[in-house]
Amino acid sequence: MTNVDGIVLVMAESKRSGQPKCLAEWRGRPLIAHVVETAVASRLRRVIVVLGPQADRVRAALQPIRAHSKVKLVYNSEYDEGRASFIRRGVSALPEDAGAAMFLSGDQPLVNAHLIDALIEAFERHRALICYPVFGVIRGNPSIFAASLFPELRKLSGDAGSATLIEKYKSRVHEHRL
Repeated sequence: MTNVDGIVLVMAESKRSGQPKCLAEWRGRPLIAHVVETAVASRLRRVIVVLGPQADRVRAALQPIRAHSKVKLVYNSEYDEGRASFIRRGVSALPEDAGAAMFLSGDQPLVNAHLIDALIEAFERHRALICYPVFGVIRGNPSIFAASLFPELRKLSGDAGSATLIEKYKSRVHEHRL
């Protein structure tokens, strides 16, 4: 079994509300609370939450969960640099023995523990470098990246996400069809 750690990216502020999207209420609680609880309930070994704008408010929203032994909060002081800075910060916070990282968005509460576990199983079974779900013809989230790609993830800049690595290693990508 691979040591897969989760990295929850808490990035964007909503232009309409002026707060991180993850703080929007859904079923009576902030989206981020649902996402982190789901990640904790899955096979993920550890859940690293990468905070950016309004980190104190996000910490407060996670108060009941953040004491869980699987959860670690880290602050991205370079959040103005874009999406890649959150990815770099999350990868830098991983333990040395991490075999892979699953990237989750802090504002997608419909990702459930069953999907997370199914992706980990598919990643292991297919010995992929990258694994993500596909809904019909649409690539979805979350996605898993093997530890061998961590050095390249640490070099991303600006608003670059994982698309460049997915294209570069397309022969080693597993698309988990749902």
